[in-house]
Amino acid sequence: SDFGIERWFQFNRDGSFIAVASRDDIQVWQVGGGLVYTSAYNRFYSTDAFIYGAEIPQLALSPDGSLLAVSGVDFGSASTKQYFEVIDILHNETVYSWNGRKDHLHGSLYSYPGLGFSDDGTIIQTFDPTYFSIEAGSAYQSFRFWKTGYWQELDRTTEEFSGYHAPSSLLFALQSDESVEIADRTNGQVLSK
Repeated sequence: SDFGIERWFQFNRDGSFIAVASRDDIQVWQVGGGLVYTSAYNRFYSTDAFIYGAEIPQLALSPDGSLLAVSGVDFGSASTKQYFEVIDILHNETVYSWNGRKDHLHGSLYSYPGLGFSDDGTIIQTFDPTYFSIEAGSAYQSFRFWKTGYWQELDRTTEEFSGYHAPSSLLFALQSDESVEIADRTNGQVLSK
């Protein structure tokens, strides 16, 4: 599979919660405490070599383990359908659900692991490949940042934005035939090659 082990599970920041995409459902466990959340999803293809792993939803847990972000593709219907939602695990309710509009919080996350929360859980990052262009120098614009609760996109150049992320969480790698570049997700600046 091209999708890697991180497609199957994600820990929250301190490792006290783990989100798992099992064969038929998404589970959140408190480490050492037991199952705290479960939700079914459609795994239509299980062994097809061309699609293997694509239907496994991408997961992210907020640092305190209270919010679960889920993004995936439903292959079970006549046409494929993307979905994205953020769930309050403790209250078992969806606090945000993507409505399909391009200007709302979502990105086609396949196959880049671009879903995640800021250090304090107030900002969520998505990845949208329609913004990705290495030639135009805009690959960094594929990473989009949204304020939880308001679900509005944030300007990544503001001071408010920069204070909520560990520096390493704002880096990404670009590989070419001859090099690997480490760039900044906020402005695209190449920091190392």
